[in-house]
This record gives sequence, C-alpha cells and structure tokens, in this order.
Amino acid sequence: MSKDHLATWKQKPCGKKAVIDFEYIHNFSEKPLVEKPLSKKLVVRAASPVLLRVITLGAFLIYCTTIVMYPRPSVYSCTVRVWLREIGFSLTYGALMLKTWRISVIFRVRSAKAVKITDMNLLKRLGIIVAIFTVFLVIRTLVAPPLVIVGRTADDLKAYLCRTDWWDHSFSIRK
Repeated sequence: MSKDHLATWKQKPCGKKAVIDFEYIHNFSEKPLVEKPLSKKLVVRAASPVLLRVITLGAFLIYCTTIVMYPRPSVYSCTVRVWLREIGFSLTYGALMLKTWRISVIFRVRSAKAVKITDMNLLKRLGIIVAIFTVFLVIRTLVAPPLVIVGRTADDLKAYLCRTDWWDHSFSIRK
C-alpha cells in the first residue's frame, strides 16, 4: 500500500479507531531488522518451554499406541500399548497439573515475598508422578500381563485383540 494512500486515508473523518487499527496492521507486517530467538521471548519463557516439551512428549507416547497396535497383537505389543498409554498420560496430564498448581500457588500467596517455583522443582514432582505410574505398571505387568484374545464377528471373521481386564479399568478409574 502506498504512503500517499495511507496519508489520504488518515485524512478521512472515519474515526480514530479505524486509523489506529490500520496503523497496527501496517506496522505489524514490517519485520524488525534484528529479531530475538523464539526461546528468548518473554511469552515463551513464561510458558515454561521445558514443560511444554514434556506435554508434547506425553501426547506423542499416547498416539504411539496406535502405531504399536497396527500389526497383529502379541503379548509384547499389548504390554507396550499399556505402558505407552499410561506413561504418556502421566507425562501430559502431570505436567499440565503441575503448571496449573504453580500458578495457583503464586496467586494464592498473601505475603509480599514472591514465591519462586522453578521448572526444575516441577520436573522433580513430575518424576515422582511418573515413578508412581511406573510402579503400578511393573506390578500390573508382572502379576497379569495382557493377553491376546481372538474375537469373532457374526460372519465368523477373526479379530486378534488385546484383552481388557480389571487392571485396565482400575487405571481408567485412577485417571
């Protein structure tokens, strides 16, 4: 857009709001000569990029269960499916819960002293959450490893499935 057009547009009595919006859009499209790396920006640093990566890793592990179940199920693939799902869940929702907890603690404090909860403190707590899930998974795998069952349709077609039992339901209830 030419500067002459901008000058004539500003002269129109169309209200101050429209001129401000146009200037914002026009200036926003121009890039600065030297730009900060994304990791140095305040918004990204305030969002805890370490925990965002942990959330992404957990979501990736949850979605990997579909890749594991693509071939014909076996005891190993059924076990890996359970482990990926539960560890992915503990990473994703544990990190989300801890980020929310940190914000809650910061805003609930009534003293003038600032509360400092670092990402490292949250990662230690997340490690405890993942360790608890891992203990439950080890017990579940040793006591009752998942079995493969053969399901049949009305047309007598076979389908190999991982059997769900009360362990799977107890994990779901615990979530």
